[in-house]
Amino acid sequence: MCWSAPVSFATLALGTAGNAAAYLFVRRSDPRGALILAYWQFTLQMQLVEGLAWTSLDRGVESVLASRAAMLYNVLQPVALALVVWGTGSAATRALPAVLLYVVLIGTEFSEVWAASASVAPAPGCAHLDLGWWSPGRAAVYVAASALCFLDLADAFWRAFHLALFLVTFVASVSIYPCGGGSMWCWTVAASGPATAAVHGVRRRRT
Repeated sequence: MCWSAPVSFATLALGTAGNAAAYLFVRRSDPRGALILAYWQFTLQMQLVEGLAWTSLDRGVESVLASRAAMLYNVLQPVALALVVWGTGSAATRALPAVLLYVVLIGTEFSEVWAASASVAPAPGCAHLDLGWWSPGRAAVYVAASALCFLDLADAFWRAFHLALFLVTFVASVSIYPCGGGSMWCWTVAASGPATAAVHGVRRRRT
């Protein structure tokens, strides 16, 4: 993540606890709606491999294994999202084709992605890890495929909320942090569990 190994590991622990509590809370009245938290937890797992990458960098060495694990966690996020959306009982008529095209793009350029994933060390003048495998084109397809996955959620309320959560946190991280924006986004999603629980509570009181 952005600053250090302790922050990454603390974020993972707190975010996981928040997702688990939110899942238990939402599941009581909306079991399918709670499943989307599995996707947010998957994205949060980036904190583990980024924390390991920071640990190596703090020792003055580069962990290629941690860097490439970060890449795999990162590029597989739309795939995980499509599977979770499908698991909620949604038809996934847009999600599966969109993610298939995304996978084809990543597959055709995987040699470049693989080479770029040998290191996530911060670029000169940047304090955040550098997910250098994202070109503008790949990032655009990643966002588009993810957005289409959210649009396939059967529940209109969750569709709007989670799409907004994805887009707002993504745009904010890229806008606020001109370097390492991708890594910063994987950090901001730590609040997804509490945010999901909060809006679910408000929704229940109004119905």
